[in-house]
Amino acid sequence: MYNLLLVIYIILVLLAITNLTEYDRLIYFISTIIFATIGFFFNPIKAFAMGNYLDSYRIFLELDLYREWGWNAGKTLLYRSYNYLGNYDDLPLIKCYWYVVSRFNNNGWLAFINTFLIFTMAYLSINRLAKKLEISGIHKQISATFIFFIIIEDFSRTIANIRMPLAIAVFTLALAYDVTNDDKKNKIIYWLGYFSTMLLHNSMFMFVIIRVLASLYKKVNIRKIILFIFLIFPIISSGVISIFSKYLSITTVDKINYTMDKGLGGLSGILTLRYGTIIIIIRILISLIMIYELRRINIDSQNSSLGLLVFFSEIVIAFSISSTFLSWNLTNRLSLVLVNLLPLLIIVRKYLANDRKSIFYLNRQGILVWIMAITSMMYYFGTYVYQVLIF
Repeated sequence: MYNLLLVIYIILVLLAITNLTEYDRLIYFISTIIFATIGFFFNPIKAFAMGNYLDSYRIFLELDLYREWGWNAGKTLLYRSYNYLGNYDDLPLIKCYWYVVSRFNNNGWLAFINTFLIFTMAYLSINRLAKKLEISGIHKQISATFIFFIIIEDFSRTIANIRMPLAIAVFTLALAYDVTNDDKKNKIIYWLGYFSTMLLHNSMFMFVIIRVLASLYKKVNIRKIILFIFLIFPIISSGVISIFSKYLSITTVDKINYTMDKGLGGLSGILTLRYGTIIIIIRILISLIMIYELRRINIDSQNSSLGLLVFFSEIVIAFSISSTFLSWNLTNRLSLVLVNLLPLLIIVRKYLANDRKSIFYLNRQGILVWIMAITSMMYYFGTYVYQVLIF
């Protein structure tokens, strides 16, 4: 399956530079079904037996328990010796997700559904932004950008980590609709989308906070202050965490402390996971250059709704840079958000530059796209990332 996955990626790259990209819906549907089907056959139990622990190993065991004990499995088994059942009462959407999937006889449906949802939301995000901005060569641009997303997105996380990639996809979709609609009534729906991600994964609260701060994108001086605060966050992190601890649940606070302080913390983690560090640095640098390009093309972009997307991305980049001194977990999660933002930033640049050429065309932007695509494939296929996936 590893070799098949590599062949599919190569085909996608070749497809992205042909006229077949005109059929964007067909490319979306076929690609999504193929990857979802591959995900269906992923076996984390077998991977664990071979010495590779992935989140889906625990999740598969949880699905089995939900299948046997029903909706209240968490409370029923709380005081028994079941080590692989989390209490998801503070994350009702995930509890509902687990329960629904547990109604199927095969746990492989979880990876299938998760892949389908994430790829679909990515396509809808790209499609929404491209059509609202009415970019040139729209169908080819949508197809090429969607293929770019598939290539740089960590498929192993989609089928093995489940929750975080799904939450990020929901957040990105809400953001794409948010920046392309000024109707205040619809804004409520988008904010519900943002807040719903916190019911999928505890750590999403920080992106909701960033979205709130990004609302100030029209105020230049405040923008600078916010970016400065995120750049010096390691210095003030203890005080900030103590403030939020007063208003958040114990589970969420524990999750924050884990993200900030444990699990390959700070520079030691960055130096330990050298290949992972390289891809994170590349993600940050490519995103930073892309933001610079957007500001260079249209210096007044902060005065349009697109400024919200740009400023949100700037905050995430600033936080990604400073978090390297705090925690590998935090830096990695921030870089995963950048992976979802990059396709949207590419669409915005196409719009501002009135560029009809494919995103893979070797101009200034195309070079960045190829660097990101090639290094992502080298990292995923050349290291343990995809090699630990057992089917």
